[in-house]
Order: sequence, then C-alpha cells, then structure tokens
Amino acid sequence: MKYLRILPITIFAAALLLTVKLNSIWGVITDPYYGRQAPAVAVASAIAQQESPPADSQQAPAASAPAAPATAPSSPPPLAPVDPGLSALNLTQTEIDTLQQLAARREELEQRERQIDRRQDLLSAAETRIDRKIVELKELQGVIDGLLVKHDEQQLRELRRAVKTYESMKPKDAAAIFNTMEMATLLSIAEQMREAKLAPVMANMTVEKANELTVKLLDGRNLPEPGGSNGQNAAN
Repeated sequence: MKYLRILPITIFAAALLLTVKLNSIWGVITDPYYGRQAPAVAVASAIAQQESPPADSQQAPAASAPAAPATAPSSPPPLAPVDPGLSALNLTQTEIDTLQQLAARREELEQRERQIDRRQDLLSAAETRIDRKIVELKELQGVIDGLLVKHDEQQLRELRRAVKTYESMKPKDAAAIFNTMEMATLLSIAEQMREAKLAPVMANMTVEKANELTVKLLDGRNLPEPGGSNGQNAAN
C-alpha cells in the first residue's frame, strides 16, 4: 500500500517536469530570447532532459535550433557603386575619389587653357589690325611728306620768281613796295636777293623799315649752329 501511494506522486512529478519541458521548448520556438531567462528555468529544463525518454532528448536540440539566428551578426551595408573601370584596377575608394578629383581639376585646367587660347587669338587679331593701321599711317605720312616737298619746291620757285622780279625793277619802285610789305615776306625776299641789287633798294626805303630789315638779316645770319663755334663763342 505504501508503494502504491508513492507511485501517483512519482507520476505527478514526472508529468510536472514534462510540462515544464514542453513550456521551455515552446518558449524557444516563439521567443528567440527565451533562453536568456533566469537560471532556475535552465536547471529545470536540464532535469527534465535527464528524466524524459530518449525521444524527447533527441527532439530538444532540433527544437532549439531556431534560436541561432538571434545571435547572428547583422549583414554589412552595401558599398557605394564605383566605376567598373576603376574597380577593375583594385583601387580603394580613397584612391578612386582622388583620381576623380584629379580628372575634374584637369578638365578645369583644360577649360582655362581654351579661354587663354581664345584671348590669345583675340590679341593676335588686334595686333594684326594695329600693324595694318601702322602701315597705312606710314603710307599716309609718305604722301604728306611728298606733298610738303612739292609745296616747298613750289614756294621756292615762286620766291625765286619774285626775287628776280624785284631785282629787275628800279630800286626806287622796289623800295616803295618793300616799305608796305610784311617783314616775314620781305625778309624771305631780301635773303634771296643779291647784295648788289638789295643795297640800292634799301637806300630808297624809309629809315625805320631799312633798320628793321637790317636787324632781321643780321639775326638770321648770326644764328648759332647746334654744336658749332658760334654757340661756343656766345657761351664765352
């Protein structure tokens, strides 16, 4: 009778342990973090594994297998896409960025070089126009110089003709004209006349006009030449 009373207690204890084991297995399936609960639950699970049939003990590892993904590390983030041509050279991301920066800098320098070339072309065109203008001005200057020479030659011919005319006139008649003539014109004619022809004319001129003409003739003839002896004498 005593053993008959102990048997129900033993059966009840075994059923209780089996219930605890089933709860443990269910917790592992539904909650990946169930295995991190208090040590008392783990001890109860170990006791149930020892006293339960072999079939139950073989199912426990299989049931606890889904807990492994809880401790698996998270997958790393995907890398940024790079140029396939650069990645084929086994370059690091820093080296790829450096090469891209150098390429951008090269493009900027090439653009500046093109701008400089355009400016150089504009300067060359401007220099060409300036050179052409200089040539035209030189040609115009040559034309003007030629006209001046012709004008001077014409004036000289007219002056010589006037001098010849006054030399052929009577001194009294020539003196009457010289008395009313402007000094610049009179001086030009008197300088070209021969002294033998000019002296009688001046003798018939008024005293004031003759004196003024004499001073002008002396000033014109005594002008010092640059670097000449007259300039040195004046300095002394």
